[in-house]
Amino acid sequence: MKIWLDERERKDALFSRFVDSFLADSRGDEIKVYCVLLHLAGEQDAVGEITPQELAERLDITEKSVQRCLKTWEKRGLLRRSQTDASGESEVILTGGSAAVAAEAVPDGEAPAGLSREENIGEESRAAGSFAGTKGEPAVSESTASESLPTFAVRQETRKRTKDDEEFSDLVHEFSVFMSQPLTSLQLEHLTYLYGELDMGYELLHYLLELCVARSERSGKQKLESFRYFESIALSWHKRGIRDVVTARTEGQLFPKEYFEILRECGISTSGRTIRPYEEAFFTRWLYEYGYAMPMIKEAIRRSFKSKGDLNVSFEYIDGILSGWFKKGVRTLEDANREDETHRQSQQLKAKSTAGSAAKSRQVNAFTDYDQRVYDYDALMQKLREAGRA
Repeated sequence: MKIWLDERERKDALFSRFVDSFLADSRGDEIKVYCVLLHLAGEQDAVGEITPQELAERLDITEKSVQRCLKTWEKRGLLRRSQTDASGESEVILTGGSAAVAAEAVPDGEAPAGLSREENIGEESRAAGSFAGTKGEPAVSESTASESLPTFAVRQETRKRTKDDEEFSDLVHEFSVFMSQPLTSLQLEHLTYLYGELDMGYELLHYLLELCVARSERSGKQKLESFRYFESIALSWHKRGIRDVVTARTEGQLFPKEYFEILRECGISTSGRTIRPYEEAFFTRWLYEYGYAMPMIKEAIRRSFKSKGDLNVSFEYIDGILSGWFKKGVRTLEDANREDETHRQSQQLKAKSTAGSAAKSRQVNAFTDYDQRVYDYDALMQKLREAGRA
Protein backbone atom coordinates (compact mmCIF):
# COMPACT_ATOMS: atom_id res chain seq x y z
CA MET A 1 0.00 0.00 0.00
CA LYS A 2 1.13 3.53 -0.77
CA ILE A 3 1.26 6.09 2.01
CA TRP A 4 0.72 9.80 1.42
CA LEU A 5 0.29 12.90 3.50
CA ASP A 6 -2.76 15.02 2.91
CA GLU A 7 -1.66 17.94 0.76
CA ARG A 8 -2.70 20.37 3.49
CA GLU A 9 -0.67 18.70 6.23
CA ARG A 10 2.94 18.42 7.42
CA LYS A 11 4.51 15.60 9.39
CA ASP A 12 5.44 17.67 12.40
CA ALA A 13 1.94 19.13 12.63
CA LEU A 14 0.32 15.70 12.35
CA PHE A 15 2.62 14.26 14.99
CA SER A 16 1.92 17.10 17.43
CA ARG A 17 -1.84 16.74 16.94
CA PHE A 18 -1.59 12.98 17.41
CA VAL A 19 0.34 13.35 20.69
CA ASP A 20 -1.97 16.04 22.04
CA SER A 21 -5.33 14.51 21.12
CA PHE A 22 -4.98 10.78 20.45
CA LEU A 23 -1.94 9.27 22.16
CA ALA A 24 -3.28 9.03 25.71
CA ASP A 25 -6.35 6.93 24.87
CA SER A 26 -4.81 4.66 22.22
CA ARG A 27 -3.55 1.10 22.56
CA GLY A 28 0.04 0.08 21.96
CA ASP A 29 -0.50 -1.57 18.56
CA GLU A 30 -2.47 1.42 17.29
CA ILE A 31 0.30 3.82 18.32
CA LYS A 32 3.00 1.72 16.69
CA VAL A 33 1.11 1.38 13.41
CA TYR A 34 0.36 5.10 13.18
CA CYS A 35 3.94 6.12 14.00
CA VAL A 36 5.35 3.85 11.29
CA LEU A 37 2.83 5.13 8.75
CA LEU A 38 3.73 8.71 9.61
CA HIS A 39 7.43 7.89 9.35
CA LEU A 40 6.99 6.31 5.90
CA ALA A 41 4.52 8.84 4.53
CA GLY A 42 5.77 10.93 1.66
CA GLU A 43 5.25 14.67 1.35
CA GLN A 44 4.25 16.41 -1.90
CA ASP A 45 5.47 14.17 -4.77
CA ALA A 46 7.16 11.61 -2.52
CA VAL A 47 5.38 8.43 -1.50
CA GLY A 48 6.04 5.74 1.06
CA GLU A 49 5.14 2.14 0.44
CA ILE A 50 4.76 -0.97 2.59
CA THR A 51 2.46 -3.99 2.61
CA PRO A 52 0.32 -4.88 5.65
CA GLN A 53 2.32 -8.11 5.99
CA GLU A 54 5.63 -6.22 6.03
CA LEU A 55 4.22 -3.76 8.55
CA ALA A 56 3.08 -6.63 10.77
CA GLU A 57 6.53 -8.26 10.64
CA ARG A 58 8.24 -4.97 11.34
CA LEU A 59 6.14 -4.36 14.46
CA ASP A 60 5.98 -8.02 15.57
CA ILE A 61 2.18 -8.11 15.50
CA THR A 62 -0.36 -10.00 13.37
CA GLU A 63 -1.57 -8.78 10.01
CA LYS A 64 -5.11 -8.82 11.43
CA SER A 65 -3.97 -6.40 14.10
CA VAL A 66 -2.56 -4.10 11.42
CA GLN A 67 -5.86 -4.12 9.52
CA ARG A 68 -7.79 -3.48 12.72
CA CYS A 69 -5.53 -0.53 13.60
CA LEU A 70 -5.98 0.93 10.14
CA LYS A 71 -9.73 0.59 10.52
CA THR A 72 -9.58 2.29 13.93
CA TRP A 73 -7.58 5.27 12.66
CA GLU A 74 -9.87 5.56 9.66
CA LYS A 75 -12.88 5.75 11.96
CA ARG A 76 -11.18 8.39 14.05
CA GLY A 77 -10.37 10.49 11.02
CA LEU A 78 -6.57 10.18 11.06
CA LEU A 79 -6.38 8.52 7.65
CA ARG A 80 -8.34 7.72 4.49
CA ARG A 81 -8.03 4.49 2.53
CA SER A 82 -8.88 3.89 -1.11
CA GLN A 83 -8.21 1.29 -3.82
CA THR A 84 -6.07 2.71 -6.61
CA ASP A 85 -6.20 0.04 -9.30
CA ALA A 86 -7.68 -3.29 -10.37
CA SER A 87 -4.85 -5.22 -8.70
CA GLY A 88 -6.25 -4.25 -5.32
CA GLU A 89 -3.32 -2.07 -4.29
CA SER A 90 -4.53 0.57 -1.88
CA GLU A 91 -3.29 3.92 -0.74
CA VAL A 92 -3.39 5.47 2.71
CA ILE A 93 -3.65 9.23 3.06
CA LEU A 94 -2.80 10.58 6.51
CA THR A 95 -5.05 13.44 7.55
CA GLY A 96 -5.22 15.71 10.56
CA GLY A 97 -8.12 14.05 12.33
CA SER A 98 -9.77 17.41 12.96
CA ALA A 99 -13.28 16.02 12.76
CA ALA A 100 -12.42 13.24 15.17
CA VAL A 101 -10.90 15.67 17.65
CA ALA A 102 -14.02 17.83 17.55
CA ALA A 103 -16.28 14.83 17.99
CA GLU A 104 -14.38 13.70 21.05
CA ALA A 105 -14.34 17.09 22.74
CA VAL A 106 -15.80 17.12 26.21
CA PRO A 107 -18.43 19.77 26.99
CA ASP A 108 -17.97 22.56 29.53
CA GLY A 109 -14.27 22.73 28.87
CA GLU A 110 -13.44 19.55 30.76
CA ALA A 111 -10.41 17.60 29.65
CA PRO A 112 -11.10 14.04 28.48
CA ALA A 113 -9.80 11.38 30.82
CA GLY A 114 -7.40 9.69 28.43
CA LEU A 115 -5.47 7.44 30.72
CA SER A 116 -3.05 4.60 30.22
CA ARG A 117 -4.02 1.29 31.72
CA GLU A 118 -1.27 1.46 34.36
CA GLU A 119 -2.39 4.93 35.51
CA ASN A 120 -5.93 3.72 36.07
CA ILE A 121 -5.08 0.76 38.30
CA GLY A 122 -4.15 0.82 41.94
CA GLU A 123 -4.46 3.38 44.68
CA GLU A 124 -1.66 5.63 43.49
CA SER A 125 -3.32 6.69 40.25
CA ARG A 126 -1.88 9.98 39.06
CA ALA A 127 -4.63 10.60 36.52
CA ALA A 128 -7.66 12.80 36.95
CA GLY A 129 -10.15 10.06 36.08
CA SER A 130 -9.72 6.88 38.13
CA PHE A 131 -11.36 3.50 38.00
CA ALA A 132 -12.08 3.77 41.70
CA GLY A 133 -15.19 5.76 40.76
CA THR A 134 -16.13 9.41 41.07
CA LYS A 135 -15.63 11.71 44.02
CA GLY A 136 -17.32 10.54 47.18
CA GLU A 137 -18.86 7.11 47.19
CA PRO A 138 -17.21 4.75 44.69
CA ALA A 139 -19.33 3.69 41.76
CA VAL A 140 -21.25 0.53 42.58
CA SER A 141 -22.15 -2.05 39.99
CA GLU A 142 -25.19 -4.28 40.16
CA SER A 143 -23.48 -7.57 39.37
CA THR A 144 -22.63 -9.97 42.14
CA ALA A 145 -19.50 -11.75 41.00
CA SER A 146 -19.19 -14.07 43.95
CA GLU A 147 -22.79 -15.28 43.71
CA SER A 148 -24.38 -17.24 40.89
CA LEU A 149 -23.67 -15.60 37.57
CA PRO A 150 -26.55 -15.16 35.09
CA THR A 151 -27.42 -17.93 32.69
CA PHE A 152 -25.18 -17.47 29.67
CA ALA A 153 -27.71 -18.47 27.02
CA VAL A 154 -26.10 -18.24 23.59
CA ARG A 155 -28.32 -18.56 20.53
CA GLN A 156 -27.30 -20.80 17.65
CA GLU A 157 -27.21 -17.87 15.24
CA THR A 158 -24.77 -16.10 17.57
CA ARG A 159 -22.50 -19.16 17.57
CA LYS A 160 -22.48 -19.20 13.77
CA ARG A 161 -21.77 -15.49 13.56
CA THR A 162 -18.88 -15.52 16.04
CA LYS A 163 -17.40 -18.66 14.47
CA ASP A 164 -16.45 -16.67 11.35
CA ASP A 165 -15.75 -13.41 13.17
CA GLU A 166 -12.04 -12.55 12.91
CA GLU A 167 -12.12 -10.10 15.80
CA PHE A 168 -13.72 -12.69 18.08
CA SER A 169 -11.08 -15.23 17.04
CA ASP A 170 -8.39 -12.67 17.88
CA LEU A 171 -10.00 -12.07 21.28
CA VAL A 172 -10.06 -15.81 22.05
CA HIS A 173 -6.41 -16.06 21.03
CA GLU A 174 -5.45 -13.13 23.27
CA PHE A 175 -7.15 -14.77 26.24
CA SER A 176 -5.24 -17.98 25.59
CA VAL A 177 -1.98 -16.01 25.53
CA PHE A 178 -2.66 -14.01 28.67
CA MET A 179 -3.96 -17.04 30.60
CA SER A 180 -1.11 -19.29 29.36
CA GLN A 181 -3.68 -21.92 28.42
CA PRO A 182 -6.66 -22.32 26.07
CA LEU A 183 -10.09 -21.22 27.25
CA THR A 184 -12.27 -24.00 28.62
CA SER A 185 -15.55 -24.74 26.84
CA LEU A 186 -17.44 -22.96 29.65
CA GLN A 187 -15.20 -19.88 29.47
CA LEU A 188 -15.57 -19.79 25.69
CA GLU A 189 -19.35 -19.97 26.09
CA HIS A 190 -19.31 -17.03 28.51
CA LEU A 191 -17.03 -14.99 26.26
CA THR A 192 -19.34 -15.68 23.30
CA TYR A 193 -22.26 -14.45 25.41
CA LEU A 194 -20.47 -11.21 26.32
CA TYR A 195 -19.31 -10.60 22.76
CA GLY A 196 -22.33 -11.74 20.75
CA GLU A 197 -25.41 -11.64 22.98
CA LEU A 198 -24.55 -8.52 24.98
CA ASP A 199 -22.87 -6.98 21.93
CA MET A 200 -19.96 -5.62 23.97
CA GLY A 201 -17.64 -5.95 20.97
CA TYR A 202 -13.93 -6.48 20.50
CA GLU A 203 -12.71 -3.00 21.44
CA LEU A 204 -14.39 -2.88 24.85
CA LEU A 205 -13.60 -6.48 25.84
CA HIS A 206 -10.01 -6.14 24.66
CA TYR A 207 -9.66 -2.95 26.69
CA LEU A 208 -11.01 -4.67 29.81
CA LEU A 209 -8.68 -7.62 29.23
CA GLU A 210 -5.70 -5.24 29.14
CA LEU A 211 -6.83 -3.68 32.42
CA CYS A 212 -7.17 -7.06 34.11
CA VAL A 213 -3.76 -8.18 32.87
CA ALA A 214 -2.18 -4.93 34.05
CA ARG A 215 -3.77 -5.47 37.45
CA SER A 216 -2.26 -8.96 37.61
CA GLU A 217 1.15 -7.61 36.65
CA ARG A 218 0.97 -5.02 39.42
CA SER A 219 0.42 -7.81 41.94
CA GLY A 220 3.44 -9.72 40.64
CA LYS A 221 1.59 -12.19 38.41
CA GLN A 222 2.63 -12.80 34.81
CA LYS A 223 -0.76 -13.86 33.50
CA LEU A 224 -4.48 -13.20 33.89
CA GLU A 225 -5.37 -14.61 37.30
CA SER A 226 -9.11 -15.13 36.98
CA PHE A 227 -11.45 -15.30 33.99
CA ARG A 228 -14.32 -15.03 36.44
CA TYR A 229 -12.97 -11.69 37.62
CA PHE A 230 -12.94 -10.47 34.01
CA GLU A 231 -16.51 -11.54 33.30
CA SER A 232 -17.81 -10.06 36.55
CA ILE A 233 -16.45 -6.63 35.56
CA ALA A 234 -17.81 -7.05 32.02
CA LEU A 235 -21.29 -7.80 33.36
CA SER A 236 -21.00 -4.84 35.70
CA TRP A 237 -20.13 -2.51 32.82
CA HIS A 238 -23.00 -3.82 30.71
CA LYS A 239 -25.57 -3.33 33.46
CA ARG A 240 -24.32 0.21 33.99
CA GLY A 241 -24.67 1.05 30.31
CA ILE A 242 -20.96 1.18 29.47
CA ARG A 243 -20.85 0.34 25.76
CA ASP A 244 -17.56 1.78 24.49
CA VAL A 245 -13.97 2.38 25.54
CA VAL A 246 -14.41 6.16 25.93
CA THR A 247 -17.21 5.64 28.48
CA ALA A 248 -15.24 2.89 30.22
CA ARG A 249 -12.30 5.26 30.73
CA THR A 250 -14.44 7.82 32.52
CA GLU A 251 -17.05 5.65 34.25
CA GLY A 252 -15.57 2.17 34.34
CA GLN A 253 -15.29 0.62 37.79
CA LEU A 254 -12.39 -1.81 37.82
CA PHE A 255 -13.04 -3.16 41.30
CA PRO A 256 -16.30 -5.05 41.89
CA LYS A 257 -18.78 -3.49 44.28
CA GLU A 258 -18.18 -6.35 46.71
CA TYR A 259 -14.70 -5.00 47.49
CA PHE A 260 -16.18 -1.76 48.80
CA GLU A 261 -18.98 -3.64 50.54
CA ILE A 262 -16.37 -5.63 52.46
CA LEU A 263 -14.65 -2.43 53.55
CA ARG A 264 -17.93 -0.96 54.79
CA GLU A 265 -18.73 -4.19 56.62
CA CYS A 266 -15.38 -3.86 58.38
CA GLY A 267 -16.30 -0.32 59.45
CA ILE A 268 -13.91 1.33 56.98
CA SER A 269 -15.23 4.37 55.13
CA THR A 270 -15.16 4.06 51.34
CA SER A 271 -15.71 7.74 50.67
CA GLY A 272 -13.03 9.17 48.42
CA ARG A 273 -10.76 6.12 48.58
CA THR A 274 -9.84 3.21 46.37
CA ILE A 275 -8.84 -0.36 47.11
CA ARG A 276 -5.29 -0.72 48.39
CA PRO A 277 -3.09 -3.50 46.97
CA TYR A 278 -2.98 -5.62 50.13
CA GLU A 279 -6.78 -5.30 50.50
CA GLU A 280 -7.26 -6.31 46.89
CA ALA A 281 -5.15 -9.43 47.44
CA PHE A 282 -7.36 -10.57 50.36
CA PHE A 283 -10.68 -9.68 48.70
CA THR A 284 -9.73 -11.36 45.42
CA ARG A 285 -8.77 -14.53 47.27
CA TRP A 286 -12.01 -14.64 49.24
CA LEU A 287 -14.30 -13.93 46.29
CA TYR A 288 -12.54 -15.67 43.40
CA GLU A 289 -10.09 -18.21 44.77
CA TYR A 290 -12.27 -19.47 47.61
CA GLY A 291 -15.44 -18.52 45.72
CA TYR A 292 -17.38 -17.28 48.76
CA ALA A 293 -20.55 -15.22 48.49
CA MET A 294 -20.90 -12.04 50.53
CA PRO A 295 -23.02 -13.62 53.34
CA MET A 296 -20.15 -15.97 54.17
CA ILE A 297 -17.58 -13.16 54.12
CA LYS A 298 -19.81 -11.00 56.32
CA GLU A 299 -20.17 -13.87 58.79
CA ALA A 300 -16.38 -14.26 58.94
CA ILE A 301 -16.07 -10.50 59.58
CA ARG A 302 -18.69 -10.73 62.35
CA ARG A 303 -16.77 -13.54 64.02
CA SER A 304 -13.58 -11.58 63.72
CA PHE A 305 -15.15 -8.63 65.54
CA LYS A 306 -16.55 -10.97 68.21
CA SER A 307 -13.08 -12.34 68.85
CA LYS A 308 -10.88 -9.28 68.30
CA GLY A 309 -13.22 -6.41 69.16
CA ASP A 310 -15.03 -3.90 66.94
CA LEU A 311 -12.02 -1.59 66.68
CA ASN A 312 -9.51 -4.27 65.74
CA VAL A 313 -10.42 -5.43 62.25
CA SER A 314 -7.86 -7.92 60.97
CA PHE A 315 -7.92 -9.13 57.39
CA GLU A 316 -5.44 -11.86 58.40
CA TYR A 317 -7.86 -13.16 61.05
CA ILE A 318 -10.79 -13.06 58.63
CA ASP A 319 -8.66 -14.86 56.05
CA GLY A 320 -7.86 -17.53 58.65
CA ILE A 321 -11.57 -18.16 59.21
CA LEU A 322 -12.37 -18.34 55.49
CA SER A 323 -9.35 -20.46 54.61
CA GLY A 324 -10.32 -22.89 57.40
CA TRP A 325 -13.84 -23.15 56.02
CA PHE A 326 -12.47 -23.58 52.50
CA LYS A 327 -10.25 -26.49 53.56
CA LYS A 328 -13.17 -28.18 55.37
CA GLY A 329 -15.58 -27.70 52.46
CA VAL A 330 -17.82 -25.25 54.34
CA ARG A 331 -19.73 -23.32 51.63
CA THR A 332 -22.90 -21.94 53.26
CA LEU A 333 -24.00 -20.45 56.58
CA GLU A 334 -25.77 -23.73 57.36
CA ASP A 335 -22.49 -25.58 56.79
CA ALA A 336 -20.75 -23.13 59.13
CA ASN A 337 -23.37 -23.66 61.85
CA ARG A 338 -23.06 -27.44 61.54
CA GLU A 339 -19.27 -27.11 61.76
CA ASP A 340 -19.69 -25.00 64.92
CA GLU A 341 -21.95 -27.64 66.48
CA THR A 342 -19.52 -30.41 65.57
CA HIS A 343 -16.66 -28.40 67.09
CA ARG A 344 -18.69 -27.70 70.25
CA GLN A 345 -19.51 -31.38 70.73
CA SER A 346 -15.91 -32.30 70.12
CA GLN A 347 -14.78 -29.81 72.76
CA GLN A 348 -17.32 -31.19 75.27
CA LEU A 349 -16.13 -34.75 74.72
CA LYS A 350 -12.55 -33.59 75.08
CA ALA A 351 -13.38 -31.77 78.33
CA LYS A 352 -15.17 -34.83 79.75
CA SER A 353 -12.29 -37.04 78.75
CA THR A 354 -9.81 -34.70 80.42
CA ALA A 355 -11.91 -34.49 83.60
CA GLY A 356 -12.30 -38.27 83.71
CA SER A 357 -8.56 -38.81 83.34
CA ALA A 358 -7.85 -36.31 86.12
CA ALA A 359 -10.35 -37.98 88.48
CA LYS A 360 -8.94 -41.39 87.73
CA SER A 361 -5.42 -40.21 88.45
CA ARG A 362 -6.57 -39.00 91.87
CA GLN A 363 -8.24 -42.29 92.91
CA VAL A 364 -5.39 -44.56 93.99
CA ASN A 365 -1.70 -43.81 94.11
CA ALA A 366 1.16 -43.87 96.61
CA PHE A 367 -0.11 -40.69 98.31
CA THR A 368 -3.82 -41.45 98.53
CA ASP A 369 -3.75 -45.15 99.58
CA TYR A 370 -4.92 -44.38 103.17
CA ASP A 371 -7.87 -42.87 105.01
CA GLN A 372 -7.58 -39.12 104.75
CA ARG A 373 -8.77 -36.67 107.39
CA VAL A 374 -12.01 -34.81 106.87
CA TYR A 375 -12.19 -31.22 108.16
CA ASP A 376 -15.22 -29.11 109.00
CA TYR A 377 -13.93 -25.75 107.82
CA ASP A 378 -16.99 -23.83 109.07
CA ALA A 379 -16.44 -25.14 112.60
CA LEU A 380 -12.77 -24.26 112.45
CA MET A 381 -13.55 -20.70 111.35
CA GLN A 382 -16.05 -20.38 114.22
CA LYS A 383 -13.36 -21.43 116.71
CA LEU A 384 -10.99 -18.83 115.30
CA ARG A 385 -13.58 -16.06 115.68
CA GLU A 386 -14.34 -17.09 119.30
CA ALA A 387 -10.64 -17.15 120.09
CA GLY A 388 -10.30 -13.67 118.67
CA ARG A 389 -13.11 -12.28 120.87
CA ALA A 390 -11.54 -13.85 123.95
